[in-house]
Amino acid sequence: KIDLFMTDQLLDMNNNKFDLTIRVDGSPPNLANSKILNTYQRYLYATPEYFNQHGLPNSLEELKEHKFLIYYQDSRHKKLIFQKDQKEVSFNCFPVMTCNNGELLLDMCLKDHGIVFLPEFIAEPYYKEGKLQKCLEDYTSQPLHLYVTWPNRKILSKKVKLFIDFLTRQIVPIK
Repeated sequence: KIDLFMTDQLLDMNNNKFDLTIRVDGSPPNLANSKILNTYQRYLYATPEYFNQHGLPNSLEELKEHKFLIYYQDSRHKKLIFQKDQKEVSFNCFPVMTCNNGELLLDMCLKDHGIVFLPEFIAEPYYKEGKLQKCLEDYTSQPLHLYVTWPNRKILSKKVKLFIDFLTRQIVPIK
């Protein structure tokens, strides 16, 4: 039996009754009780129809003229941080929508409402089908790590060990 609780909030594993957490973050914890399952990038995506209507940006200057759908948890995240040529580049944007749910942002993007900066694991299936198009591909995110953590317990239950092993086998790199 699995009881699933979904939140973007950081949880104190030692003071909650959770067996494990699965998180996506740019800087995973350096703990003995965690394991990186995969690493991803974020890219800028929009639909071909959106780019037909508004033009495909070829520079950050042109990108300023576009509508943005931005993932955020607080107001500090209305700035996009890119990596280009191993240098950090920040980009201030004025989103038409902010949300703390990547799936909802994807849905709004697929309805031609703007450009979204999403992780590959959310957007890539739609990109491969031709429903999304990337722009400014040389501007990526810092690596995002998908990782699992578990409480600091001397003995980890067999079911949790098996589930971590299952996740390790099932989560494969995006190609």
